[in-house]
Amino acid sequence: MLVERIITKENRTLNLASSESAGPPLLLLHGVIRRWQDWVPLVPALSCRWQIHALDFHGHGRSGQIGDHYLLRDYLQDALTVIHEIATEPVVLFGHSLGALVALGAAAFLPRKVRAIVLEDPPSARTLANLKQTPYHAQFVAMRELAGATMSVGELTRRLVEIPIPTRKARFASVICATPHRCGSPPAACSCLIRACSPPLSKAVCSKTSAWMSGRARQRARCCCCAAMTRSAACCRKATPRRGFAKPTISRKSTCRTSAI
Repeated sequence: MLVERIITKENRTLNLASSESAGPPLLLLHGVIRRWQDWVPLVPALSCRWQIHALDFHGHGRSGQIGDHYLLRDYLQDALTVIHEIATEPVVLFGHSLGALVALGAAAFLPRKVRAIVLEDPPSARTLANLKQTPYHAQFVAMRELAGATMSVGELTRRLVEIPIPTRKARFASVICATPHRCGSPPAACSCLIRACSPPLSKAVCSKTSAWMSGRARQRARCCCCAAMTRSAACCRKATPRRGFAKPTISRKSTCRTSAI
């Protein structure tokens, strides 16, 4: 059983749920738009060995809001505040998604107070760099407009359900380049495809037909485009396909064909 309490530090009002069990401290850090109750299914197993602490980041759950301060470094300060509060000995940090990034930062800032970190589904550097090209961006932007709304639960639920989320088919539209071209001068249609790929490819592979995209290869492919889109002529003569793809045929002059995937 976890008991909630409020920690007030400077301009922060943080809700922290803690277990009464003995053991080394384990701080659980949830993902964006979540709350500490995400961890409830794990509590029975973890409480046998650990003293559990589960935090609501500010702007989440029962924690207070802090103006416009919702960057990663702001959430990091939440974790640092709690670590200073509970750390009678080095803490283990278990972070999910946003919480995983915060756990990394906390370990870097307080190496002597962090015993270990567990990272669940941490966003990669590529995902963060191309966030605007993922469905998450549209979702987060729409939710930001609803933050602090005083509408009923039913109305808020309806608004959340109505958030338009881009689909894979919309992001990876079908493009056919019928005109052969050389490296460094892709036609406009191919340039559009490069921008549409999520994430954009620095090295692309191409086949004269799209047959190789069938089955598992098609499911795993993000996009397929001409080797002629690459800037280096060497890439046109030789390109290494990603693991799981059938080896494509590559030539200096090639027809580029892609399918929505």
